[in-house]
Amino acid sequence: MTRRTLSLSPERYAQLQAKRGKMEPQAVELPPIKVTPKGARKYRNEPTMVDGQRLDSKREAKRYRELGLLLKAGEIDYLGRNVRFRLPGGVEYRADFVFGQIEQGSVRSFQVEDSKGVRTQVYNIKAKLMLSEHGIKVEEV
Repeated sequence: MTRRTLSLSPERYAQLQAKRGKMEPQAVELPPIKVTPKGARKYRNEPTMVDGQRLDSKREAKRYRELGLLLKAGEIDYLGRNVRFRLPGGVEYRADFVFGQIEQGSVRSFQVEDSKGVRTQVYNIKAKLMLSEHGIKVEEV
């Protein structure tokens, strides 16, 4: 880490002396600069490709593989990714996965899941709105 100091040019120092009276020159120590590499992600998630689909994190990719196996085994009948739900106030919630079973052409049961590494305040509010507005509990994986 490098330390930087801020110094005044002689002309600027003379201007400040004339304006405010006599001043002693002092070096000001600034905090070190924090540099994040280009493309660094806020929550350190790593986008991952699975079956030609881009998923937002390794955790989400792992769950997608698990649900894919359940789909192939016939445990679930459908699997949706990034399903959007409308919430009050023009807010939109995007669920990572919606899956469930279909019986005689209609949905018998379904589940909404979100792959979470960090539970943010915005997520908590949206999950509560999903429960109160739609009666859907968002499961976290």
